[in-house]
Amino acid sequence: MSRKKRLKTTGLSKVNHLYIHIPFCKSKCPYCDFFSVTLAGQKIKDRYTDALIKEVKHVSKTLATPLKSFYLGGGNPILIGEINLKKIIDAVKPYMSIRTEKSIEINPEHLGVLDIPSLGFNRVSVGVQTTNKKALKLIKRKYSMQQLIKNIRTLKGKGVTLSLDFMFALPGQTIVDLKRDIAFIKRTAPEHVSFYMFTPPKGYPLKHLLSDDKTIDKMFKLTHSALDKFGFIHYEVSNFAKNKKICRHNFAYWDKSSYLGLGAGAHSFMSDKRQRMWHGDNVTSYIKAPVTYAGKETLDKNTRKLEDIMLGLRLLNTGIPTSKIKTDRIKELIKNGIVEVNNKRIKIPAGKLILLDSIIEHICTVSLS
Repeated sequence: MSRKKRLKTTGLSKVNHLYIHIPFCKSKCPYCDFFSVTLAGQKIKDRYTDALIKEVKHVSKTLATPLKSFYLGGGNPILIGEINLKKIIDAVKPYMSIRTEKSIEINPEHLGVLDIPSLGFNRVSVGVQTTNKKALKLIKRKYSMQQLIKNIRTLKGKGVTLSLDFMFALPGQTIVDLKRDIAFIKRTAPEHVSFYMFTPPKGYPLKHLLSDDKTIDKMFKLTHSALDKFGFIHYEVSNFAKNKKICRHNFAYWDKSSYLGLGAGAHSFMSDKRQRMWHGDNVTSYIKAPVTYAGKETLDKNTRKLEDIMLGLRLLNTGIPTSKIKTDRIKELIKNGIVEVNNKRIKIPAGKLILLDSIIEHICTVSLS
């Protein structure tokens, strides 16, 4: 990791997308790759909030007014406390308008704890993961399904855009279990759904309970087919939206737009300079120096090309231009229907998205050869 460098905002283009990371959790979920800590006391959370506000002020000249999106994620943002949440919102409020997408992540068991709309959020992402109690227990999650449905109805009655996060190929999960999750989506009628495949961590002790490739393929196709019938548009490999309610914030990542990430473990990207910066995964260090990056890099030409391919192919309606790679280099993929070429753009059909990683690996390899 490079030497620490103080944040410099002079000369940077205005950034339309802001992410703030709240790393506090009650326990660590086995599927989560994001930086988080458990057992943090309220004093630490208060000091962390003060550090965040200091960083917001430091990058203020870089933030567009209004922002297109603001996303408060984690971790579990609710655990920082209502007073601190209000402080954070107040610090960001000058850079937002009624048109700004203002999202917060919430665990199901905390959905009814606070009045989310009154805090200023107009979009909520709820980490349901699955409705199967046995599977929830295996991934160390627990909540009341009946209470969740009640809280979802209350939230939807207040005009908030609802996004539900689910996982498939969970340990012990069956096709029948997945159909129940899909029925839950139909019942609660969210505007947005994220469906991620469970990726076990290294040395995962329950590998014998994981689905085989054939079952995973069936689950993926079942999910796409069912959500399509419900009126959802499959716009990114793991994301579905209806009524044009795509997640504008996450789309900025895939679209390679500039964004700022504040807080421990958060990453930033300046598109015009092809520069990435990040904070270290340490709450104490962040509190001591919130306006200092732990690392910084400028992407070289090959890295930029590979990232353009990897991110572009995730988007079903966008893909990548044929200028990124000559079609004669992937003629076998085209011949076998694994990729499509339309209007000088290369895309992966929805039915082949389960092969995304291997397709990207192949295309990236031939693009550099």
